[in-house]
Amino acid sequence: MLDTFPLPKLKELLEKSKAADSECKRFGAKSHHYEWNPPVSVDAVEQFEQKIGVTLPDDYRTFLLEAGNGGAGPFYGLFSLKDVERWLTWDVEPEKIPLLSPETDEEQFDDEDENWRCGCIPIGSQGDTYFTYLLVTGPNRGRVVYIEYDGGWVFFPREQSFISWYERWLREVSSGYNIFWFATYLDGDEQELREYYEQAQTEEEKLLAIHSMDKFPSFSQGTVEFLKRVIRERINKPSVKGFLELLLRADPKLFYQYLQDRWDAGYYDGVVEEINYSILHFENEKQHLIEVWRSRILERLPQLSCAAQRCAVHILQLSGAVSLGQVRWMIDGKDPEDVKYLLGIFSKFPDVAQHLDLWIGLLRERENLELLEETVLTTPTISDPLLKNELTRIRDEFSTAEKRLYEEKDIKQYHSLRLMYNIHKNVCRTLNAIFYEEINPTVPGVPRPYRLELDFRDVANYHINAPAPENGIPIHPMIALAVLHQFHHLPSNRSKWESTLQKIKHLTLEANQKTVDYKYEHTRSAYLAPAGEYPLPKPYYYKMKDWSAIALMANLQKLTMSHICVEDFSFLPKCSALELLSLFNTNFSDCRLLLEIPNLKSVDLRLCRLEHKEVLQSASFEYTL
Repeated sequence: MLDTFPLPKLKELLEKSKAADSECKRFGAKSHHYEWNPPVSVDAVEQFEQKIGVTLPDDYRTFLLEAGNGGAGPFYGLFSLKDVERWLTWDVEPEKIPLLSPETDEEQFDDEDENWRCGCIPIGSQGDTYFTYLLVTGPNRGRVVYIEYDGGWVFFPREQSFISWYERWLREVSSGYNIFWFATYLDGDEQELREYYEQAQTEEEKLLAIHSMDKFPSFSQGTVEFLKRVIRERINKPSVKGFLELLLRADPKLFYQYLQDRWDAGYYDGVVEEINYSILHFENEKQHLIEVWRSRILERLPQLSCAAQRCAVHILQLSGAVSLGQVRWMIDGKDPEDVKYLLGIFSKFPDVAQHLDLWIGLLRERENLELLEETVLTTPTISDPLLKNELTRIRDEFSTAEKRLYEEKDIKQYHSLRLMYNIHKNVCRTLNAIFYEEINPTVPGVPRPYRLELDFRDVANYHINAPAPENGIPIHPMIALAVLHQFHHLPSNRSKWESTLQKIKHLTLEANQKTVDYKYEHTRSAYLAPAGEYPLPKPYYYKMKDWSAIALMANLQKLTMSHICVEDFSFLPKCSALELLSLFNTNFSDCRLLLEIPNLKSVDLRLCRLEHKEVLQSASFEYTL
């Protein structure tokens, strides 16, 4: 046990930290509320040490015995010994020199490597798959190390002991510092970091000093003056993206002047990349940056490097004031990787419909399947005969890829077939999206009816992709849901389904909180709530897009369909008993179909995109537009 363990100081700092973050707004604080667990017993510590074959480092051992058995700490806090034991799924192997050391900092390990966690114990969680470990053997015994659980990331804070690392956390929290990724930057206050910068011998160390200032919630005038001088020294650096947020926080004028000075000095590539970075990270400055720099970037576009052009086209697309026609030339002569990136941005330009030939040409690619895949993924969902023809051709050519995929043994052929399968799947999705754009287009001033989809679990439970039974009768899942709501259960056999359909006089099919979970508002699509987990009794089966079962309801007098996209309204003339019809805010369009409903007395057509409205003037039924 340490004779000099700073328990009074730790308690004082813990209370200050608790007061500084009284609402536990800092990352992970609500898991520990700045409270230590009760200290652990000496017996418990010794039993744990015997189990792993190692005596714990003195400061960590004393912390457990005098301060607390876990609790308040960086990220989600410190583990109790019980939690340490639960997460310790490897052998400590004290006889071996640990593989983890500051020399292996940022190396990657994997499960095939020889017990790369040996010599360590887990002492805390950072969230997701990131953990805090403590070295308990070897030359770096007592050092804290951060790891990604699968070994993809390793980082050693600079503190040489557990207690110095822990005390630093308390100091920074109590000082109100921003410490999400605690201790990945330098310790020290503003003056100390300024001095560190002046004494640094390498560019890496200088940048570390600058980036470490991000932790300060505000800056003294001394630091602002320091930054003014430093940015003058860094005008000619290739890239300073990580420096920009500091400037913006210190003084927005510094931020904008710095970009301007670098542009005037001819560092066009760097400035374009920095503006793109700023647009992605500083939401409040996004529009102003785009407005200020759009014209200058467009003018310099031909002189930029390929990497900078990627950033530039993203900025220009976001502006909304540049057309695809002005930048389309950028794709000429580019390598496939650049083409793939540009296609994704090009597809978002407002005049993309005028440049579909770009995608039509690339959809004929067959040598580079990865390029073809990206072309399919970025193809605009616009109804165009030539575009649909190329997509349909790919769909038909690659239709057997899935079957062949499971039969292929050659690894190269397997890779190609996997790409073909993905392409076929995405082509089908694109054609489906174009179909919905055709039947359910965006109309100014009219809310777009919801396109209904199924959660992937319901697709499996309903056997949606299974072959239809012989002489099968399709039931749209929303119709089954309406039957469930009306009768409190679904019919269990064929005869009961037939009698149930005959009983229905009023049917309501509407997108609301009871029937759908809203998915993507910008595409107006929604997941349909499940009506049951099991397939229907034969010959009935679930089928999306098919509403024909409504025509089997011989006594249906009132039908309400609202706020939904209906793929096919051809069932309506077969509803011989139908008198009252509401198609409020659906994608219904062809008014001529209404004249074929024999007993129709009234129809609600509000918020519909109507065609052939002139036929309503001679109709025998009432209508509301």
